[in-house]
Amino acid sequence: MVKHLLDSQIQIVDYLIGCGFAGLDGVREEIVGMQVSPSVEFTKRVLNRMRVSQKVALVVEKKTYKPGRDAEKWMEQPVSDAWPNMVHALVESGAGKMRQINASGPAKMFISFSIAPGKLLDGNGNSGLDSRIDDFWERIG
Repeated sequence: MVKHLLDSQIQIVDYLIGCGFAGLDGVREEIVGMQVSPSVEFTKRVLNRMRVSQKVALVVEKKTYKPGRDAEKWMEQPVSDAWPNMVHALVESGAGKMRQINASGPAKMFISFSIAPGKLLDGNGNSGLDSRIDDFWERIG
């Protein structure tokens, strides 16, 4: 019988502290300091899949800025609410360009990368050369 389901480091440490284990406060603070926002994690997964698939563009629905249910199979969570943030960060930072395309069904936008997905991924926190990369990650959160 399962009494507790713990699926993150912070939950495990909190559970152990609650059980009376001493000396874990420093570990907890370290874990909290290392946590990455869900938006950053999502973006990293998308960029990594794009790098592996050698994709440099994607199509999103104009109304939602999400790939939607008809997205390509490699697409990470095509109906996730994290997509609009990533699309806007791409375009507003200059790391990507957006244009409307003619297609059947809902209106769609074609997003092309001005900076390769792999370069964006590698530049997270240490680009130094291209301010668009820094701007992109700042907008992601």
